[in-house]
Amino acid sequence: MWNEEGRWQGHADPPLSERGEAEARAAGRGFGPFDLAVSSDLSRARRTAELFAPAAPLLTSPLLRERDVGSWSGLTTAEIEAGGLPEPEGGESGAAFEERVRQAERWLAHQVALAGAASVLVVAHGGVLRVLAGRASPLLGHLCGYRARLAGGRLQVGETVQFAGADGGSALSEAVRSGP
Repeated sequence: MWNEEGRWQGHADPPLSERGEAEARAAGRGFGPFDLAVSSDLSRARRTAELFAPAAPLLTSPLLRERDVGSWSGLTTAEIEAGGLPEPEGGESGAAFEERVRQAERWLAHQVALAGAASVLVVAHGGVLRVLAGRASPLLGHLCGYRARLAGGRLQVGETVQFAGADGGSALSEAVRSGP
């Protein structure tokens, strides 16, 4: 819901909106099946995973949460700029966030190995995905991410994938559907 209002969320836990639920359902059609779904423990990510891959067993972890933005939580970018807050008070440093995401990567590799899963859906947040991808990529839209392979306990990240369009309709490309 806060995404629709342009509010910074971080560790805040507003629910997934009706529109978000519809987009997750639409995006999951024709994709999968998944042996395992893994998500952040925040309700918006967990609910997205449940709707995208309803038949997959689901694991959640706080390690996959977005960066804690402290005092910026709940504010819009305009409110942050108007308040002259160059950095959030409280929250998580960039270095602490990146270390937590690296821990999440190791945890994920362990969980995939334990489950013997070949096809895994990971639902996290934009900042987490950018760190996992090891790229200073532009902001990802909602229901966008990366196709990746797990090799030697590390993610090898490939192309960007957009699962659903802004109108909530399925926007899976043939390249994504036919990819490994």
